[in-house]
Amino acid sequence: VFEKFSKSFDNVLFIKIDVDKIEVRDIRSLPTFRFFYNGNKLNEIKGANEEKFEQVLNESLNRI
Repeated sequence: VFEKFSKSFDNVLFIKIDVDKIEVRDIRSLPTFRFFYNGNKLNEIKGANEEKFEQVLNESLNRI
């Protein structure tokens, strides 16, 4: 799902981080998706719900 959206939204940078290789603070569940703009966190969701991911992605894009 993540990769599908990364191909659909060519104006958004999608980054995948392997938490087994890089320590990320405040990650308590996987998957966790964070949405940033200019270094500021806009949103965060936990879990692999495709509808929720798309909803929050669109909400984040509408805020910028």
